[in-house]
Amino acid sequence: MSLEQQVAALVTASNNLTNTVAGKQADIDAKVAAKTAELDVWRQNARNEMTLPFRYSVEIGGDANTYYPVPIWASPYEKCGRLVICRDYNAAHPSSLGTDHVAGLLLELSIRGSAWSDFWMTRAEYYGFAYHQAVAKVRTDLIGRVVWLRGGGMHYDFLADFDLGQGKLYGGTEGLKPLMQPDSILYPDAAAPYKGGGVKVSPLTTVDPIWSSAVSIPSPIANI
Repeated sequence: MSLEQQVAALVTASNNLTNTVAGKQADIDAKVAAKTAELDVWRQNARNEMTLPFRYSVEIGGDANTYYPVPIWASPYEKCGRLVICRDYNAAHPSSLGTDHVAGLLLELSIRGSAWSDFWMTRAEYYGFAYHQAVAKVRTDLIGRVVWLRGGGMHYDFLADFDLGQGKLYGGTEGLKPLMQPDSILYPDAAAPYKGGGVKVSPLTTVDPIWSSAVSIPSPIANI
């Protein structure tokens, strides 16, 4: 084989190797991109689940123009926690409010629970709604919190980084169970200062003015 033939064969072999490497690199790049996308999806889902791992759904019956108190008992003990109450504007709702685009809601709360009874606090980090009012009032007590939400068959999602204890009894009242009757008693079995009858809450037909518009911090609604 002549020198020219050897050089030509070497060039051909080099080109073939280059093409093979390029093909392998493209295959590797495609696999890396696919795995990166897969990991991004996993990371986002994991972040959502780890950030707010406790999730519950509540549907409130009654009248579509009435707001019913929903007790939220469990909260971090001597810790801060995050609670989000939301509903998609196409979630279950009364037909009297329309066919769709009904009462979209996002209410994000930071809460504090402590052995010191004067250090139970609730802070509204963000509150927004669309199409229809969904929240009438939020109240913080020494044991837990109460949120008045629109009824008539409205669906709400509760998300938190602590166990809300849906269906459990706290202070004699079932957590996250809407209270439909006037003068419903909260904390009937709780210790002082509630011992001896607890306190009463009732459905509302008017909205506390502080909840009549969307807010974000800083705002007068910051501490409830």
